[in-house]
Amino acid sequence: MQQQIQQRTQSFTLLSRAEVLSKQWQQKQATSVALLTSMNNILAQHEASNDAAALIAQFKLDPAQLAYKQSLALEECITQLYKLMESWQELVAEWQHLEHDANKYWTKTLTVPSPQGPWPLSNEALIQVTAVRPQDTYDYISRLYTMYKSEYHYKKTLMQQLSQFLTRISDFDDFTERWTAQPHLHPNLPADISERIKLYKTVKKVVESVD
Repeated sequence: MQQQIQQRTQSFTLLSRAEVLSKQWQQKQATSVALLTSMNNILAQHEASNDAAALIAQFKLDPAQLAYKQSLALEECITQLYKLMESWQELVAEWQHLEHDANKYWTKTLTVPSPQGPWPLSNEALIQVTAVRPQDTYDYISRLYTMYKSEYHYKKTLMQQLSQFLTRISDFDDFTERWTAQPHLHPNLPADISERIKLYKTVKKVVESVD
């Protein structure tokens, strides 16, 4: 029984780390989308300025100065986007480390004999119902690492092509659509992990409260 309790605890420790990293990815994605929205607004203003030369002259605005300010604002957004990509790279490295730990944990459990027979009826037996097998723990984390790594490289490729999408607002809309789609991600996977963790914590809290 003690062996299974230790494995259960280790599994949920690893899955909790995965949940944290998944949420960090979501936060970075939200930040990047906000930057893309700002860039879209700047490009739209630039196009509008080109189409409103008479209006600019009427209000005695300096077209060159206006274009310069727009260019500076756009460059700042791009700089922030590149910094975000660097932090994304660090996040993928954390996923790689977690995948290594999960694989090491699962491999170690293969050398330990599995306990025979059903658990005796107890509070621990009730909590054990929520347990995630070491193999499944590794499978969850390995799949998450693969999908986030693939999405990071997809975004990296998009960034290498960014300048091609800045000439027209319609082109940039296409870039934004590709970016926000996140085609390599499977939202159900991190959601499933969160549900497993939530179930474990809920059952454990209820069982221990009546112990």
